[in-house]
Amino acid sequence: MNNVFLLFLAKIKLIDSLQMNFSVSKKLFIQKLEENIDDDKKFQIFEQFSSSYNDYKGVVNEEGFRLRRRKHFADYNLGLTSIFGRIEDKGEKIKIDIRLFINPTFVLLLLGLFGFFITVMIFNDSNILIFIISYSILLFIIVYIILRNDISKAKKDFEKDLFFYINK
Repeated sequence: MNNVFLLFLAKIKLIDSLQMNFSVSKKLFIQKLEENIDDDKKFQIFEQFSSSYNDYKGVVNEEGFRLRRRKHFADYNLGLTSIFGRIEDKGEKIKIDIRLFINPTFVLLLLGLFGFFITVMIFNDSNILIFIISYSILLFIIVYIILRNDISKAKKDFEKDLFFYINK
C-alpha cells in the first residue's frame, strides 16, 4: 500500500528524484556538505531570525543525508520539501541518489482538510453544496500547483547548490 501511494505521488510529480556524480572522495564530499548546512533542531520557532548564512538544515552521515531548506526572513520559499540522499563510493568518484519529498506533516494536513470537506458534503443538505464542492476543487488545484512548483524549484536549487558546494 505504501509503495502504491509513493508511485502515485511520483506520477503526479509530488516526489522527484535526481542522480548526480562527482569526482571527489566520499569523505571530502561529506566534509564540504557539513560545512554548508546547519544542524536541524526539530522545533525552532524563530528560525528565520537566526544569523546563519547556510541555506540548508539537516543531518549528514557516512551513508547519506536528510536536509530541508532553511527559512529566511521575508523569503517566499515555503520550505515544504525534504531532501534525502544516499551516497555511494565508487573509488575516487561518488554517486548520489537524491529524492525530494513534500513534508509529511503537510500531507497529513491536506488529508485532514480533504476529510473535513467530505464530511461537510455528506452531512450538508442545503443548496450551498455546489459552492463547497467547487471551492474544495479550486483549493486542491491551487495547493497542488504550489506543491508541484515547490518540488521542482527545490530540485533545481539543490542541484545548483550542491555543485557549488563541491567546486568552491
